[in-house]
Order: sequence, then C-alpha cells, then structure tokens
Amino acid sequence: MRVTIFDDPSAAARVRRWLDERPGVFASPLISVETASIGRSNVTLFLTDARGSRLVLRHPPLSSGLETAHDVLREARILKALAETAVLVPKIRAECDDPDVAPVPFYLMDCVDGLVLDNPVDAHALTRKEREALTREVPQTLARIHSLDPSEIGLDSLGRSRDYAKRQLFRWTSQWQWPEEDRTSWRFKMCHDQLVDRGITDAATARIVHGDYRIGNLIVLNGRIQSVLDWELAALGDPIADLAYLLNNWVEPADEDRGPIVSATLAGGFGSRGKVLAAYEEA
Repeated sequence: MRVTIFDDPSAAARVRRWLDERPGVFASPLISVETASIGRSNVTLFLTDARGSRLVLRHPPLSSGLETAHDVLREARILKALAETAVLVPKIRAECDDPDVAPVPFYLMDCVDGLVLDNPVDAHALTRKEREALTREVPQTLARIHSLDPSEIGLDSLGRSRDYAKRQLFRWTSQWQWPEEDRTSWRFKMCHDQLVDRGITDAATARIVHGDYRIGNLIVLNGRIQSVLDWELAALGDPIADLAYLLNNWVEPADEDRGPIVSATLAGGFGSRGKVLAAYEEA
C-alpha cells in the first residue's frame, strides 16, 4: 500500500488549508482523495473539489533512495516549459515546497480525460482502428519531443548533455541486484557487460529525453494522445535511448520470450515494432 501525505491527519489538515487559500485553483472543501492505481514511483492522487472538478496532486514517496528521480518540482518545471510547445502535457496549477505544509514537496496539475493503457486488459477498451492509429501517434509524439531545442524553451540547464548513455548504464546497474540463479538477472548482467565492452557513446546531439516513454505513460482518447505523463526521469541526452526504450516496451503477442515486460500492446491489434520505427523515422 502506498503511503501519501493525506495518511497523516496533521499533514492532511495543513494541505487542506493550503488548498483553501487558493480559490482560483481549487473550490473548497476537498470532497475526496483517490490514490491512482498505477505508477511505481512518485505518488499520484486525484483530488475532487466542491465543484466536482478533479485535479492531480503529485508528490515523491515519503522515503526514497532515488532523490533526483523523485524531484517533483523539477518535473513541474519541465511540464511548464513543455506547455509552450506542441507536446501535449497537463497544465501545472500550483506548487508547494513549504515543509510547514507537507513533509515533501508537491504540485497540482489538471486532470486530463482519457485512458492510461497500463496493461493488455486496458487495451480492450480500444478498437482495432484506434490501436493502429496509436502505432503511428506514439512514435510521432516522441519525435515531436526530440525535435525540441532545449535552449529555446529554457530546459538547457536540465542536466549534463554529455555521456548520457554511460551515466544511465551506471545509474541503473547500481540499482539492480542480480542473484546468479535468476535468469532475468543473468540476462541483465550479460547485456551490461556487452555494453561496457563496446564502450557505448552518445551518437546524437543532446535533446530532451523522456526516460520512460512507453504507451503506459500516455493518456489516450479515440486513438489520439491527449497528454504525455511521468517526466520525472527526463534529462538531456541521446534521443535514441528513448526510441530503443519504446521499442523494447512495444511487446508483440508473437514474441517467443517476452521477459518481465507487460505492455498494453500484448493485447494485439497494434502495429509491429517495424511500423513504430518507420513512423518515428518519417516524423
């Protein structure tokens, strides 16, 4: 069970008062708080106000070993910058980093209508035509992100732009524990060793890399993307890393060895990885 700032009665009362002081954002009183059923990192809550309107509140886990990954105010800054571009993201409404209000920072953003396709069951709500449309729409949106010049939207200070691949390899290897008898861990270590032996380098000009771009981090409606979510891992780096990650998560029903990844694309009806790649290259 995920622990939220509303699980502490004292913190919950302070956050409610903070909301009361922002009538232009929130219509008091707070009617309900719902914890999102998806998401494995920052906590996502749905708040319903007196008008029946919904806002999303994001805050980091109350205990975390990946502080930079859970920097929600950094994520809010990214979303505000992207709101001025053609990339569809939720609008930020308010932010708070006052420890007298809550033990962790948080921000409020619009709740965007649509579906989050977190697993194959979720994909059953889509028609085949919508699945085919998303096969084009998902990589086209990624290409739109990669076409942005970070310096033009104030995100050139997002992080170091060099050695992205090496830094990612080091970061995620340090987070992984691999017992020898575990087959997935054995494959992970083999892949790691091969990448180290090859001396991986960044092959492209540094761009904004989402870091977790997959169909499960999108809000979709009628086969169109309404919003791109979960920017907590965004950085400056090689955009090919995003493309590779998307293709890795675009699991096809015919795959003989699916590994640990569960994706909505397993439901079938989506185009192949080849079609995803072709749409990205065209865009």
